[in-house]
Amino acid sequence: MKQKVVDMDKVLLDNEFFVFHKIDDSHFMGRPHFHDGFEIHFTLTNETTYYVDGRKFVMDSGAIAIFNSEEIHRVVVDNKKLYERYCILFKPRFIDVLKDNSLDILQVFTNRRKGYNCIQLSELSKEQLVKLFNELINYYQDSESKFQDLKIKVKFIEILIIISELFNNFLEDKKNINYEGNTQFYSLLDYIKNNYMEDSNLDDLANEFYISKSTIIRLFKKNIGMTPTQYLIYIRIMASRNYLEAGYSVKDVAYKIGYKDESSFIKKFKELQGISPKQYMLNLQRKGLKDEKYY
Repeated sequence: MKQKVVDMDKVLLDNEFFVFHKIDDSHFMGRPHFHDGFEIHFTLTNETTYYVDGRKFVMDSGAIAIFNSEEIHRVVVDNKKLYERYCILFKPRFIDVLKDNSLDILQVFTNRRKGYNCIQLSELSKEQLVKLFNELINYYQDSESKFQDLKIKVKFIEILIIISELFNNFLEDKKNINYEGNTQFYSLLDYIKNNYMEDSNLDDLANEFYISKSTIIRLFKKNIGMTPTQYLIYIRIMASRNYLEAGYSVKDVAYKIGYKDESSFIKKFKELQGISPKQYMLNLQRKGLKDEKYY
């Protein structure tokens, strides 16, 4: 399995699976982003801040954060700090070896309570995961082994099981995850998610919630690092992938997600996804992945 340097802001994942361990003091994630797969982020740095769909989590060394393909997120660490983390980016089909049970093992990504993206681990669990991540990376780098792919999958599944159990135990104990957020802002996000297909604008939001346009812009900038218009584009493009995967034409998808013309949709899709909608569909057909749903 060939190693590549990964761009964490990249929407489309080049491979079905990627893992890395990195320590540096020059790190910057300028904008929120999403992927066409799932992400596990394991920080070993105190005061790592995760922004996920308007929620702000400040976590310490030994925290696990998970994101599915529809969660807009960003990770921020003080540039003065040495930043150590492990990260896994993967597509659900990577573990098709568990075809019958793969949805169960991925429920922590697909069927998780809103706002439960991050948990703080005990020292024992932290040490256990560090050991497993290092073993996984060793397998990932061992391109000489003829069983490399199988070793990676077995070790990765072991990590997934442990993470799922940690999150489930956390929920069963009815522990609260501390995060900062704004109830009014969540309502704004929900409104856009539920009405992205409409020809709405900032004036419509202001009228719906009886607040000024400047207040709405300020809330978005503060809580998610983008404007309402940018967020709407993100939501539309995420929704468009499901329609494209279901076999709808590019023209039909454009109208379904709220664009008046096909060209505007194609332009925005390419800006975020890096390829055109048509190329995205061709890639799905080439890999035989149309109609595959994990979220």
